[in-house]
Amino acid sequence: MAEYGIHHVISNFSKPSIFEVIGHDNLASSLRAAFLHLFKVKTVFSKKIYCRFFSV
Repeated sequence: MAEYGIHHVISNFSKPSIFEVIGHDNLASSLRAAFLHLFKVKTVFSKKIYCRFFSV
């Protein structure tokens, strides 16, 4: 049954609209900023916890 409907899926691929491209770029840049902030917070938090164990 699935082999009869496969041509409908393949023929529906089209170029993304300008709004989809802009949306993808905005999402990618905001996710990048969020992950950078997350890693900065994690680094500061880790230093506060582990510095008392490894201080010389």
